[in-house]
Amino acid sequence: MQVTSSRGVAGWIHGSALTVKKIQMAAGSQTAKVAASGDELALAGKGFNKDVEADFKAKNKNLDYTWVDAMGAMTITPQETVKFITDGELRPLP
Repeated sequence: MQVTSSRGVAGWIHGSALTVKKIQMAAGSQTAKVAASGDELALAGKGFNKDVEADFKAKNKNLDYTWVDAMGAMTITPQETVKFITDGELRPLP
């Protein structure tokens, strides 16, 4: 689906990532205890969750998930993220 942000940035997103419900995330609040993790939000944004992954793996037993699992296990420190942004001269969209 084509979408436009509140700042006027247009782009495309999978329909499964959209909801009519208001999503409120507030770290440290009561709702944060039952909120989805960052990993779950990233997967859900792609229409992918643990159940979908398990089903996909069950239907595709011949595929090698070694590198996918290795990437999923990686952790990136905030300092590494800042270095990546700085070294790549990344800038926010206008």
